[in-house]
Order: sequence, then C-alpha cells, then structure tokens
Amino acid sequence: MKMQNNTRTLRTANRYIVLMAILEYDSLTIEDIIRKTVLSRPTVLEILKGLMSEGLIIKSGKMPASVGRQPTLYSINNQVYFAMGIDIDFPSIHLAISNLSGNLVYTKSYELSYDIPASEIVTLLSEMIEQSLKETSIPRRSVIGLGVGTPAIVNIKENLALRISKIPTWENIDIASYIREKNGIDISVHNDAHLLGLIERKFHNLHNESFVYITHRSGVGSAVFINGELYDGCFGNSGYLGHSCVDIHGEKCECGNIGCLELFCSRRAIVNQYNKLIKQTSGDFCRSCDDVFGRSSDGDQIAIEVLNEAGRILGIGVSNLLRAFDIYQVILGCVKTKNTSFYKSFVSSINSSLRDFAVKPITVDIGGTEVINSGLAGCYYVLSKFFQAPSLHLEI
Repeated sequence: MKMQNNTRTLRTANRYIVLMAILEYDSLTIEDIIRKTVLSRPTVLEILKGLMSEGLIIKSGKMPASVGRQPTLYSINNQVYFAMGIDIDFPSIHLAISNLSGNLVYTKSYELSYDIPASEIVTLLSEMIEQSLKETSIPRRSVIGLGVGTPAIVNIKENLALRISKIPTWENIDIASYIREKNGIDISVHNDAHLLGLIERKFHNLHNESFVYITHRSGVGSAVFINGELYDGCFGNSGYLGHSCVDIHGEKCECGNIGCLELFCSRRAIVNQYNKLIKQTSGDFCRSCDDVFGRSSDGDQIAIEVLNEAGRILGIGVSNLLRAFDIYQVILGCVKTKNTSFYKSFVSSINSSLRDFAVKPITVDIGGTEVINSGLAGCYYVLSKFFQAPSLHLEI
C-alpha cells in the first residue's frame, strides 16, 4: 500500500512539473519538455496524454525545422478554463477575467456611493458576475474560481471578510456562500493588498526574493513576501499596516482605534488635508488624490507640502515593517511615477529611519499594477491555487 501511495504521489509531482514547464514557456515540443523537466520520454508522453484528456493542454502548432518532420508544439489550453477576480477598493470595484495563462480577457470597473449598505454591495457583485459571463459568453462551468480582494479583516480559514472599516454595515458577511448559491462559482476571500502583491511578484520577477508590497489607495495596506512566498499570518491579515497607531493622541479612525497611519497618508487623507489647507486661501478644492499629484507637478506649494508630509509618515510606518521582518526591498503600489514629492519623501523617510539598522541600502520601486485592472489580482490567486505544487509525503 505504501508503494502504491508513493507511486501516485510521484505521478502527481511529475504532472505538476510538466504543466509548469509548459505554462512558463508558453509552448514546448516533447523534446523540450524532456530536456527541461529531466523526465523520461515514456513519463512525459503519459502525462501529456492525461493533460490533453483533461482539456488543460492542446497541440498548438508545429516547430519550424530545416530538415525532417516538424515537431508538435504543446501549449496551455486557454479556451476552456478561466479565472475571475474582484478587487474592492471602496468605493471602486474592479472585475477581471483571465485565461489559464493569467492573460486578461475581460475587465470592468464600477463606482459605488459611499452610503451604500453592505447587503447591496454583495448583491451588486453577484450581478457583476452574471453580466461578465453574459458579455463574454463564458460558460459558468468553465470558471475555475473567483478571488475577491477586500480591504477587510479576513478569516481565510473560514473564507470570510469579517469587517471593512470603510463600510460600517459590513460585519461577518458570508459573501462566499452567497456568491456560490447565487452564481454557482467557488469564491476565495482574501486581503486586497496580499492579492495585489501576487501581481507585483510576477511583474518584478521576485519569485524567490523577500520584499514588502505597499498599497497606497483609499487605505494603506501591505503584503510581506519571504523568499518569494506570501506570508499570510494566522488568518490572512499580516501586514495590516494602515491601522497601526502612529499618534496615540490622534483622531479616531473608522476602525475605532486612535491615530492610525492611514489617517495621515492614504489617498483620502491626502485629499482631505489638501482641501483643509486650500480652504484657508479660498482656492479650488481637489476631488481626487490624482488632482493633488497633478497640482504638485504644476508647482502648487500646498500640494507639494501635503505630499511631502504624507510620504514622510508612510515611510516611517513602512520602516517599522522592514525592521520587524529584516527585509530590504519595497514595492510601492498605486503610484504612477517616481518623479513626485510623495515618492521622494517616502524613500528619504525610509532611509533616514533605517540609517542605523540597515545592513545594505533599501531598494524602493513603484508597482506595475497601474497598467492593468486590479481585479486580475483575484484571478492570479485562483490560478495559484489551481496550479499549486503538490505536497510530497513519501513513506519508506
């Protein structure tokens, strides 16, 4: 019995190795697969036969050859299965659908009112899913899962988004069960920053590196990657940076605590602080954080001062995270360019805070998710679970 179990485990592992090789290189011949996986020809042929019967692999053409027969190319079948993702950056919601290779095939964004109750948000998500399936003509059975990123306290063991401070009516809502019942799709609930970090890991090719990803959105969040692996913590809430206290005498946050970091440096905080100061000069208010960034580029001194201070405070908060995990690489998401007072102040603040700690210089890059729909983060999470490496437990 042990020998049978060991053989089955090895077959599963070999199947995964072949699948990952084809996924990484887009298309490979049998000889390519043998060379890259170091598996025997009979093993590769058997695995390819099984993957093709499952619909995961297809023959995608012929490799050009100067002499002899042209070898057949094998690729991931991107026409059969799809992943879906939803990113909740309240009041914005972004939905995306990808194929098995992680390429975007559909995207749509929505803007909600700030006073919308949580129950209506969940109903809207269900309607968004149905609309996307209708517009793409993707069969429901072809969706392997839906990943939802939320700015919430989550419990990934029970698949729950427990509390979202920006949505007071959101309390222990079982969104996974609701979507499964209404839409017939399996859903995985996770922290939004963690899922966005998966995109940055791929974008910056950091599959084996330790780094911290920072979301600078309506709130502030982070994802910690150790040797390329996402560190979730016990329930999926590691790196909950925005609600760490930076001022024990500060104002009360939406979460109920005092002096939270994101009260000083989130995108909403930047707009609020700018409008508070511009009011004293009878100037025009800004409607969005992008407006503040734009005015700073035009030389608006109030905008420059606000962004400098926000970057400085965020840098202090991130420095504490880097110090705690002994990590030297930062990806700052949701920032379009390094040529801003916010970014420069952020980097300066980190270097100043870690001057007597850092063994080597801290590297700070900006994220790449600005060029895609952030709903793709949920797709990546679904795909990472679908293509998850098998656990090997050999018994001798």
